[in-house]
Amino acid sequence: MIYWRGTSMTPTQMTRPRRLMSLEPIDQFLATQMRLKVGLFVEDIAERIRVSVGTYSQYFTTWVCFLYQELRPLNPFPSSDIS
Repeated sequence: MIYWRGTSMTPTQMTRPRRLMSLEPIDQFLATQMRLKVGLFVEDIAERIRVSVGTYSQYFTTWVCFLYQELRPLNPFPSSDIS
């Protein structure tokens, strides 16, 4: 998985840094789901999973973008012509 590092990513930023892999992907996904479902603050979740706020933000943004791309075809929005 390519982790989000900002709006303009260079090829060297597209690698998987070791520090971002401090959590297994399933744990990153569950931490993302916690924020979406429960609405906890970023600082609170980062403290609970023992990573920095910046690292959690990268996890969250990466997983939300990934889920958007993967789940978009399942329930497309109706066109504005349909009333």
